[in-house]
Amino acid sequence: MNNLRPNPNPRKEGTADMMNRLNFYDTSFTCLHFLMIDFDNDMQEMKRKKIFIRSSF
Repeated sequence: MNNLRPNPNPRKEGTADMMNRLNFYDTSFTCLHFLMIDFDNDMQEMKRKKIFIRSSF
């Protein structure tokens, strides 16, 4: 009994740890993804402004 009892606990902790890690990576990836989209929009906006400035001269 003593040998069997500690066995399930680390397993549960392990899966919880995995879930936390997955959650963390998921959120950080989502954050990065939105930052990249934001950056892309900024770049496109700058290109548009450059084209507009060039065409206005």
